[in-house]
Amino acid sequence: KFWPLLKPGGLYFIEDLQVGRTEMYSKADTQLCTKDDFVVADKMKSILERLTIKSGERQNDKDIEGIKDVKFIFCQKEACVLGKDEERSL
Repeated sequence: KFWPLLKPGGLYFIEDLQVGRTEMYSKADTQLCTKDDFVVADKMKSILERLTIKSGERQNDKDIEGIKDVKFIFCQKEACVLGKDEERSL
């Protein structure tokens, strides 16, 4: 929900990805995160597919509506950083 607020060329850090499927966190229900929200690791996979697989061959295009201006994604254990494209964001 914060991606649209990120300036073009900015970096978006996401950590603690390992908790996305745990029962304790899947029951979260706040103003910014509801029980119906997606698992962040699944969203990262969809974004990675968009960056690496041709449009007609992707399976999860619908999963990344509104997040098509990711320039790169870099992940390590439990965390990722996304770079926002300067040109697509304008």
